[in-house]
Amino acid sequence: MADSLEVEDVEAAAWYRRQAEEAGSISHWPDDADPECPDAEDAGVEVGVFSSSSGDLNPGGAGRTGDAAAAAEEVEYVMSSSSSGDLNLGGAGRVPLRMRPAPLGRLHLLLGCSIARDAGLGTRDEDDMMLNLAVGGNTWQRAALRLHSDLQAWRKAATAFGLDPGTIVLWFSGNEAYDRRTGANLLVDAPRGPLEAVIRGVLYAVRAVAPTVVLGPLPRFWVDRMLPWEHTAAYRLDRKVKESAAEGEFVSLGKSFTTKMSKRHVVLDKARAWFRRDGVHLTREGYCKVAAVDTFPTWLRMDAWDA
Repeated sequence: MADSLEVEDVEAAAWYRRQAEEAGSISHWPDDADPECPDAEDAGVEVGVFSSSSGDLNPGGAGRTGDAAAAAEEVEYVMSSSSSGDLNLGGAGRVPLRMRPAPLGRLHLLLGCSIARDAGLGTRDEDDMMLNLAVGGNTWQRAALRLHSDLQAWRKAATAFGLDPGTIVLWFSGNEAYDRRTGANLLVDAPRGPLEAVIRGVLYAVRAVAPTVVLGPLPRFWVDRMLPWEHTAAYRLDRKVKESAAEGEFVSLGKSFTTKMSKRHVVLDKARAWFRRDGVHLTREGYCKVAAVDTFPTWLRMDAWDA
């Protein structure tokens, strides 16, 4: 299937219902208890590659990953299953494939593009962790195609660390809205329907598994400079996502990168400080701008990588 899902709404809805049904199996987490079952660290597992100083899970090495298959392989390092249903924890001996009776925390999941990947998103709860499966260049369409494998990787990681499933955070900053080479607005003449169906389908499937937070797209300084927010491609995508999201699920971010002039909010030169040289990716100041949005979830912590 191509990255761009050019399908009718009815066909898209049916396809995503099937994805949701598959994802539904992931929502059935082990509920049996075994007080004797040690966690990964107690069993002598080398868990350093899964955690960073911010308390996140980054199975891809160097604190970043975007490949769900690679993430699953890394998780397999500590949970290669046998026919007996036990876990072989990296040669540390076999333990029953069961979760602790009362997990100390939750494992949240981050899906999105490079801006999400580099944000250093974590949680303020010391008992919780964040699995970062965001990947550079990601879009709503591409996320749909890899959604099942991403959820499977999340499930394996949660089971390995004895954590409950938490919230799924989605952050796609606008790769489907801007031409990669020219920066042209790809949504100006795009027919209404296909992209909206993809967004609705992804949200439908994700909600079947866990509570969801959707962070909105952002303007791109190198093409949106001096444009009103309503004239940017990010604004068009922002509206599409908001229409598909449930109440209280969507956090609009793009307008915070503008300055009010008369009756409009415009992307002014002062916004340059919030973007790297490419005018797309964010500096630390840019991430701070995001975190300062009034509706940004208070339970999330942002510790962006040095830009």
